[in-house]
Parts: sequence; structure tokens; C-alpha cells
Amino acid sequence: MKHLYEYITARDGIRLASDVYLPRPQGRFPTVVLRTPYGKYDQRCVAYAEWMAEHGYAVVIQDVRGRYDSDGVWHPYDNHEDTDGHDTVEWISTQIWSNGNVAFSGSSYLAFTGYMAAMGGHPALKALVARVPATGLYHHHFYMGGIFSLARLVWGTLVGRRVQQVSLKDGRPVFTFEKLIREDPDCLLHLPVVEIGERFALPIPWWRTWLQHETEDQYWYKMEIIRHFNRIRIPVYHVGGWHDDFCSVSIENFLTARGFPAASEQRLLMGMWPHQLNMRADYGGIDYGSEAVIDLFAREKRFLDPYMLDTAHGPMDEPPVRIFIMGINKWRNYDSWPPKSVEKKPLYLHPGGVLDWRVPGLEKAASYVYDPAEHTPQPWDYGEPDLPVVPGHGLDASDRSDRLLYATLPLDKPLGLVGPISLTLYAATDAPDTDWFAWLAWEDPQKGRIRLLTYGGSLRSRFRFGFDCPQLLRPGEIYDYHIPLGHTARVVPAGARIHLCLQSSAKPYYSRNLNTGGDNYRDTTIRKAIQSVYQDASHPSHVLVSILSG
Repeated sequence: MKHLYEYITARDGIRLASDVYLPRPQGRFPTVVLRTPYGKYDQRCVAYAEWMAEHGYAVVIQDVRGRYDSDGVWHPYDNHEDTDGHDTVEWISTQIWSNGNVAFSGSSYLAFTGYMAAMGGHPALKALVARVPATGLYHHHFYMGGIFSLARLVWGTLVGRRVQQVSLKDGRPVFTFEKLIREDPDCLLHLPVVEIGERFALPIPWWRTWLQHETEDQYWYKMEIIRHFNRIRIPVYHVGGWHDDFCSVSIENFLTARGFPAASEQRLLMGMWPHQLNMRADYGGIDYGSEAVIDLFAREKRFLDPYMLDTAHGPMDEPPVRIFIMGINKWRNYDSWPPKSVEKKPLYLHPGGVLDWRVPGLEKAASYVYDPAEHTPQPWDYGEPDLPVVPGHGLDASDRSDRLLYATLPLDKPLGLVGPISLTLYAATDAPDTDWFAWLAWEDPQKGRIRLLTYGGSLRSRFRFGFDCPQLLRPGEIYDYHIPLGHTARVVPAGARIHLCLQSSAKPYYSRNLNTGGDNYRDTTIRKAIQSVYQDASHPSHVLVSILSG
């Protein structure tokens, strides 16, 4: 393998530091690009580059603009990733060692840079491998259900300067969410929210910018990949994990891409993995077996070869959807997502905290009081620094008065939940605006734990008609809210129970609704809200699950 150190000059003169890994002997090779804000010496990127070089591919790892050895000023996401990616492809296509075919690959932010480059339509860009993509910025990264994610503190502190600061002792980031909260336990209760980003030793310069765009406006639209798939005309390998907080993003990107050019050449691969995908077979206290970890580099090469090698023909020869089904711990291939054999069935909410398949009758509403001064805890522990949630830590089943808990009877047989899950909630509040959070979980009868089925969902009431058109509530009026709870593929064992948790805030990961109808990020006045959840024949609140038959 040959290693070159290059600077690629972008159209505005900014130099982008790039490491080039070339196979031996000399020749003309297909090239994979990884553009990263985490440093081009990142061990995962280097391991990928070395493996691909050993298997006949050139690899270019590049520091994005303003990070590490690249020139320029760093602005997360809004960072010239489209034009810098296009200019990188152009430079590669003219090199003597290039066969003229280029692909992008990478996880999280790296996948975002690949999508942005693909929107430019450079003829040399042939394919993209997008692992656990940090796309869907408004809906899945910053404003889940229109509610700002304070977990952006995690990422914001990691990338707050040109170089990420890590410990010499263990190589872990110096600034983590847990450390911030440990040193300043009241920081996330501070009002106004807009000042939180300046409370730390490492300020986040983009904090106020993110909070200036509470609605899904043009700032987000230009970077929302899912809005621009009509411009992405190449095959994409969508790779995700059921325990990744971007799980739904991988699936939504795949489904959207199937409606545009190169539809037949889209592929979806979903493992049991968290955001650090394909690293280990156990997660959240569960061992998922010998098939859980795969040779992912080899699978990616199989996907890329038909588009990158002059001697290859035809796309990857397998059905477009390959998923790992947890519980049976086996891989399965399907022609679509969700599989055609899936039946959607509602689980209805009933008084007394009961979840049941039967339709409700004349039944009373349930209620609780949400007080922003208390800020209801999110019902699980913090988890790893780079993840806002870690399934497996269990729901807090305490008798708090600011949440509602529901559960089924123990299942008399295994239940295969494979597909999307959503909540239809009929609810009222005495406030002009409030928030709703929901999580679905399953009770592990063997280990006595309650484990999340998906990452759950949330909705700020003012965005019930759309995230670009906020509208306050009429206090006391019943509204129906549709809240996506995510996707899963799990066989829940017999004897387990399905649990639902409803509440109106989620400390420490999400900012609070102050219940006033005012500016939740710049105001300091708060008020309590009485929340009523309806569960009768006229207002049948329910969880819609996808059940795999056969």
C-alpha cells in the first residue's frame, strides 16, 4: 500500500487536507472518499482505507473544511459540503492513479457529506455507502417533533473547536455530556435556554444559530437530504442499526430514494447495532449471537464493485432489504420495507394503565400534571457519551404523578414486531402549548428488565399541523396527535409484556415546553399544565404496531 499526503484546492481557494491510500502495484483504481470532521487519522477510517487498498481500491480520507489540517472556517453541516465534495471528486477523477470512478462512504456526519456531494451530480460519482447517516437534521438531529434536543451539547462540545480534545490516558473525549452535567448539574434547567450553550468551559458558537430556527425553515431545508433525493441519481447502500438513534433516518432515506432515479439499485441493511455499528454482538445486556457481527467491509465492496470496476456487471444479487431480526437473532431478506407479510394492528389505551387489542368503550380519560419546574426525567440512564439514548437501561416504573404508564398482559405467544410503530394520541391540555413524549418497551421476563423497543417519539403541540406552520392550542379542546415512534425488528418472547410510557418532558435530553405559548428558548416564565389523555370509543388512543406473520 502507498500513502500520499495531498491538499485538494476547493473552488474558493480553501485547501482540504487529504490522505490518499493506494494499492500496489501501480495502476488505475476505483476510489472511495471519506470526508470527516473527526480527523483523517481516525482509527476506523484508517482501518477501512487499509482494507480497501488491500482489495484493489484507492481511498481518500479528507478533513472537512475548518477541521484539523484543512483550511477555512468550520460551520457544522452548513459547511460547503456539497461544493467541497464535488471539487474533491473532480480532483480524483483527473489523477493518474484513478480509473475515473468515485464513491463516497462513511458513518454519521461522513454519510451526510456523501449525500451532499451526490446532490451535485458529478458524472464520476457512481455510488454511496451511507452508514447510520446524520441526515434528517431538523426532525432527527436537532428538533425531534419540534422540540430542541439538548443532547446536541454532546456533539457541539466534541466539535466546538478545530481539533477535538481527547484524553491522553484513554483517548476518550475530554468534554462529554455526563461530565458537563456532573460539573454543573443545574445547567440544563437554566432559563432562558438560549444561554445554556455559554455555560461551559467549551462554548458552542452555533448554539444560538440552531435556536434561531425553531421551525423547519430554509436554513434546514437546504440541508435536509430527504428533500433532495430527486437530485441524487446514484445507487446508495443504506446501512443502519436498530439500536442507533438515527435508525429511522436510514429507513426513511431508503424508502424515499426508491421513488426517484436509481430506485432499483437502492439497498437497505439493518443490523442490531448502535451508532458505533458492527463492533460487538452484545448490547444492553443481551447477546445477539454469532450472526450479529458481519464482514461489513466485504459487503460494502460487493455493493460497490458493479459500479466501480470496469469488469463488473449488474447490481448486488440479493433482495433490496436485509435485516437482522432480534429475538430470533437471524438475518432475513425481503423485497420491501416493511415486509409484505406484515399486518398493522392497534394496541388501545384503557383506564388503569391497560394496553389491549380490544376496542375501548365508554371509558374515562386519564390525566397528569406537567410542571416545567420539575422537568420529568427521561425514563432511562444517560448511556454512552456519543448516544442520546441506550436501550436496555430500562424504563423507570416509579409512581411519579407526571407520567402515565400502560402495559399489556403477559403475551401468550411470541410477537414479531417488524416495521414502523406509531402512536395516535387523543389529548387535551389547559395550556396554549405543551409537549408529548412516548416510548414503547418490552418487559424481559427472564432478566426482569424493561427494554426499549424503539427510540420513541415526541411532538410539540404547536406543530401538529406541520413544522413550518406553528399554531397554538385552544385550552381544553381535544386534539388527535400522530407521533411516529420509530422502526424495529424484534420477536418479543411469550410471557413478556409491552409497556407504553407517556409524559410531557424528558430531562436531560430535551428542552422544556414552558406551557405559556410564548418563546420556549428565550422566555423564563413557566406554568403548570393539566394533561388529559382520552381512551374511549370516540377518542381511541392507540399504538399501531407492525406484526410479522408466518
